[in-house]
Amino acid sequence: TKSIEAIAVGTPVITTINGAIGIDTTTTGTMLQVASVENWIDFAEKIYAISTQNENQFQTPTSFYDHYNWNQIIERTIDLLPN
Repeated sequence: TKSIEAIAVGTPVITTINGAIGIDTTTTGTMLQVASVENWIDFAEKIYAISTQNENQFQTPTSFYDHYNWNQIIERTIDLLPN
């Protein structure tokens, strides 16, 4: 997804709960922030907060790369296949 690609290159992502479907949020650290669809003020505040931070503060956690590594994805897929 676009969000996974953005996080992989060090770009923080703000999305809604629907936009985060399928993303393992335990691996994203602060690089993925989820805002409520009903609370656009929260969404705007998250955008503002990110825009005022130094670019060097955005670091994608190693756990993200470990989880979304193609070798890991292939292993998890094989585990789902019937023997």
